Amino acid sequence: MLLENKEVNEPGPDRAVGVPEPLAAAVAHRLRQHVRLAVDKVFSGSAKSRRERHAWVMHNLELVQMGHARTSVPRKSRAA
Repeated sequence: MLLENKEVNEPGPDRAVGVPEPLAAAVAHRLRQHVRLAVDKVFSGSAKSRRERHAWVMHNLELVQMGHARTSVPRKSRAA
């Protein structure tokens, strides 16, 4: 890829990627779903309640600095 006639092949401080809000919410929502699936799998057959598993999901999202995923809900796209 070229940016201002210079080849770009790695990250740099002079550029950034913007993600549209609906896509960012969808990614965060999907991440939360995947973490929840993993937590449910790990704790299947255990005495952990649904509330305890939910707290564990939130804890793990915070560990990877994705705490904002707890409230992200993708909006339905409108058909053209």
